[in-house]
Amino acid sequence: MARRAGGSYKPAPAPPPHNWSLSLTARVRKLIGTLAILVFLVGYIGVMAAIGERLPEHWAIQLGFYVIAGLGWGVPILPLISWMNRGR
Repeated sequence: MARRAGGSYKPAPAPPPHNWSLSLTARVRKLIGTLAILVFLVGYIGVMAAIGERLPEHWAIQLGFYVIAGLGWGVPILPLISWMNRGR
C-alpha cells in the first residue's frame, strides 16, 4: 500500500485481468485444438453410427444421411480451426 500525504493509505491498484488466449503460443493452441478435434470426431462418429443403424433400409435415405453426416462434421470445427490459427 502506498502512503498518501496526510497519513492515509491507498490500496495498490489491482493487476489487469489476464487474457489467457494471448499467452498461448501457436504451438500450444495447435496441440489443444488437435486434441479437441480428435475428441469431437470420436464422439461425432459414434453418434452418427448409432443414428445410421436406426435408419430405414432404403438406399436413398441412407445415402442422404451419410452425405450430410460426412460433410456436417466440418461446420462445428471451423471456429476451433480459426482459433488455432490466430496469431500466426
